[in-house]
Amino acid sequence: MQRLAFFMCLIVLLLCACGSTTQEKEPEAPPVTDSEPVKPEVVKEEIEPEPVVQEQEPEPVEEPVSEPVSQEPSQEQTAEDRYNSLTNKDKLLICDYIQDRYDYYDELEGGYAGDKYSDTIWEEAAAKYGLTTQQISLIWGNLYSYNAN
Repeated sequence: MQRLAFFMCLIVLLLCACGSTTQEKEPEAPPVTDSEPVKPEVVKEEIEPEPVVQEQEPEPVEEPVSEPVSQEPSQEQTAEDRYNSLTNKDKLLICDYIQDRYDYYDELEGGYAGDKYSDTIWEEAAAKYGLTTQQISLIWGNLYSYNAN
């Protein structure tokens, strides 16, 4: 351990002696001679006066006279309200409609059509019942949880 410290000190001394330190030297000032004294240069800048801006009052904006706009809920809000008001019986009716549409498209294809028409069926059901396709998916996915009472 002492050898390592010794060698580290030796390296630092060699670097300092060689002048290869990482510190930068300040530039030296030019030598002063007894010849003519140096006069500082005076730079004259012409300062232009800033233009005076008069504050103007904003002109009154006339708003067009219109009938009050009714605050109707958006389509998503009404679909949410409809979804929340559905009973299990309503949800079963929607599932029956979806199954009828699957049967229709199977018949149209001449056999089982699989999920080929699922997006179309979801859009048809959403349009018929005023719901979103996501809500239709929730209803269809929970088909077995509705009691047919």
